[in-house]
Amino acid sequence: MQFAAFQKYFPELADAETRFFQIVKASDLPADTYYLEEMYCEDPNCDCRRVLFFVFPESEPKMLAAIGFGWEGEKFYTRQTAGYAMQKPETRKGPFLDEKYPQSEYASAILDVVASDILTDKAYVKRLKKHYQMTRKAAADQRAGRDANPVSIKEKVGRNEPCPCGSGKKYKKCCMG
Repeated sequence: MQFAAFQKYFPELADAETRFFQIVKASDLPADTYYLEEMYCEDPNCDCRRVLFFVFPESEPKMLAAIGFGWEGEKFYTRQTAGYAMQKPETRKGPFLDEKYPQSEYASAILDVVASDILTDKAYVKRLKKHYQMTRKAAADQRAGRDANPVSIKEKVGRNEPCPCGSGKKYKKCCMG
């Protein structure tokens, strides 16, 4: 699996939609504002349907946690991992600390905040699914030598006009939501 930041293909949208959370009073986490950098798989042979969050504090450029989140059900991941002895479906579903990346002493506390306060927001999870599809399409376009034509959040697009992401669909049926 090869992951790329959503920011790579859609910098303006990523800047506008990056999720933050703030710890005001020191508890299990130092008081700071933390942000989640969304990473998605670019591998054309993979359909993992998950996001990888790199979590950083605003106060310093040091990743404190790498959290995977698979939004599909266990049946999907069971089918997907059939034949792979090293991959267990339960390790790909829901939020989890991704052991392939270094984790700080705060990783478990960050996972708790992300799982209970952020990933319970259904609209946000829906947005993650859309970002996954957008990233996969942009990566495919790039491999094919086509301009990925990222959506600019500053563009004014009519709901019945073609979507600026290049999907060929009307804007109202694609990226408008």
